[in-house]
Amino acid sequence: MLESLQISIAEVESLLDRGEVLVLDLRQELDYDQAHLPQALHLNDRNMTSLLMRTPRERTVVIYCYQGSSSIEMARMFREFGFEQSYSLAGGFAAWIALSGEGESSLSVSSVNNSVDQPGDHGLTQLMVAAHRGDSLEVAQLIARGADVNRRNDDGNNALWFACRADSPDTVRELIRQGVNVDNQNLNAATPLIWSSAAGKREMVEMLLAAGADTELRTLDDFSALDVASSRQIMKLLMATTRIAVGQ
Repeated sequence: MLESLQISIAEVESLLDRGEVLVLDLRQELDYDQAHLPQALHLNDRNMTSLLMRTPRERTVVIYCYQGSSSIEMARMFREFGFEQSYSLAGGFAAWIALSGEGESSLSVSSVNNSVDQPGDHGLTQLMVAAHRGDSLEVAQLIARGADVNRRNDDGNNALWFACRADSPDTVRELIRQGVNVDNQNLNAATPLIWSSAAGKREMVEMLLAAGADTELRTLDDFSALDVASSRQIMKLLMATTRIAVGQ
């Protein structure tokens, strides 16, 4: 039973080359940030439910930890949820490093092929398209592959703008966690906060304010988020934040 749950490094490399695998890193977030397998997504309490519910059951899933012990139990749990092709990387991250003969920095996010940021129509990147769909899982995977969260399209919008339009809290949360510029101003100088305020997206406004979005920024037409607030609730949120900012 144990053998059927384990997968070799060679097999994982083959799956990665074909793009046919979801790789999950079970280690501490700090260790993941410092170095991880190519295309790996950090598995944690925040995204566990989303991964289990939204990942196609036929997808091959490879999970790894430090030495390959904890990941066996996690792979077993994924199988209990219907992922028949879920595996634990034999030997874990330590075995990958030892066999590859490379330093950990070569496995970091920065080493991933930058083609993931290749723009399409209107300057849209894969990350922006995924954010517009509200697909937080794909967004996280693209970022793990090296996608630039602050890349802008032809209109000057970044992925956060599209996540707000999708009204997707999970996607917005992931982008903010990855350091997206919450105050990015597009060609009209509108920010995600200004758009969300005008569109009546209260939860988006709350999340952006919590992330430190600047309420004083204005569009080229001289409108702030407060000026275009489409509901009393949003207006109160913005006014409260403005009062705190000026120390009233």
